[in-house]
Amino acid sequence: MPPNATAKKSGNTTSKNVRNANPKKTGTTAMEDIDPIVHPSQSSSDDGMMATIAQQMQVSMEKKKKEKEVKFLQTAQVELTRNLSEKAHDFADGVAEMDKIFSDFQDAYAANEDHIRKLWDAILKEQLRLQVLIEEKQTAVVEREKRREEEHIQALTHGRKACEEFQRLIDSLDPHSESTHA
Repeated sequence: MPPNATAKKSGNTTSKNVRNANPKKTGTTAMEDIDPIVHPSQSSSDDGMMATIAQQMQVSMEKKKKEKEVKFLQTAQVELTRNLSEKAHDFADGVAEMDKIFSDFQDAYAANEDHIRKLWDAILKEQLRLQVLIEEKQTAVVEREKRREEEHIQALTHGRKACEEFQRLIDSLDPHSESTHA
């Protein structure tokens, strides 16, 4: 600590502190050094010393202010770095969580799509099976219809023959009817 710092802190400027604060002072006698208050001619040199002390105090205050600013900036930088680190970590955690949620969604979506595709495949197979059955049934119906039509024609033919035979029988039993039909 410089010798003039004691004088600044206590506010007590003794002649010894004044001499130590300004060692460049020349042209003083031993008597002036011992008791500066007794000699009024010393007041102008004391004003110079006071100005020097005031200037040194000003420099010291600016230095302390600058040190406080540097310390504040360093503390702010540490705090900012810590906060940014925490927020970056929180952000990374959020991104990781979103990635996991999206990955789970994609897995579930893919599983659902696979299930839907299997259902569509089953529907297509069933539709093809039903189409084959319908074609078989339609073919059978057409064949039965042809058979029914042929049988109907045969039945009509048999019915007509029966009607003709019945008419012949009636004609043969009734002698009058032959003359009417002929």
